[in-house]
Amino acid sequence: MKKEEKIAKDYLGIISNDVVFEPDGNIPPDFKLNQVIAVEVRRLNKNIFGSIKPKGIEQEEIPLIRALSKVFREFASPIPIERYRIKLRFSRPIGKISNIEAAAKSGLSIFLQNKPATPFEIALSRNVSITIYRANRKSTEIFYIGILSDRDSGGWVAPIYIENINHCIAEKTNKIQYFKSKYSEWWLILVDFLLGGIGEPEKTNVIRHINKGADWKKIVIIHPETKKEILKIGSSNFVTDEEKKI
Repeated sequence: MKKEEKIAKDYLGIISNDVVFEPDGNIPPDFKLNQVIAVEVRRLNKNIFGSIKPKGIEQEEIPLIRALSKVFREFASPIPIERYRIKLRFSRPIGKISNIEAAAKSGLSIFLQNKPATPFEIALSRNVSITIYRANRKSTEIFYIGILSDRDSGGWVAPIYIENINHCIAEKTNKIQYFKSKYSEWWLILVDFLLGGIGEPEKTNVIRHINKGADWKKIVIIHPETKKEILKIGSSNFVTDEEKKI
């Protein structure tokens, strides 16, 4: 079982006691849920569209984003408070991840203590910095990455999610065509190894531009560590009591 499948299995186990891996063997679907639901799983990651990607972009970009996302989660609040959008700017070499994490923790702690005017920039290494912007809404998630600035790739987070989610949907849609009549409905679970999450203001924009198609009753993007839903598109005819609580 692949890593993303193990994560999806944990998520499905929260919403149902009836989860079967590869019910028909090594063909779609990856899981059968509640006897009648077929579930396909895929890793949501950055894909190459129309050009060759320079070597090393993902090798440094993804560990950096994951490390900062982990730091941001440490500042989460039990109650909704003022929220901040982060612009992450970097070039290569980015430097040692552990040093960047330490600088981020220290810088964000000082920022919250003093509440300077925004935008406010914090240097995390010679080639990495974050700029903090007020997000004009309250949340338990205080900091989140909203903008990437990279000399090789990047931009607003929402277009990156839109492009890659639509790619995954198209790929999986082709894969299930021969098998789809065997089940009452199909779900697609995408495990987010892309950027580690998306802020509330961007979620509406992402959902609006997703090409869900008629083959998928529900599409869910989940966090690889928390197993919680980041985005959900569509709804099921077979909703469990456990799922209603999520």
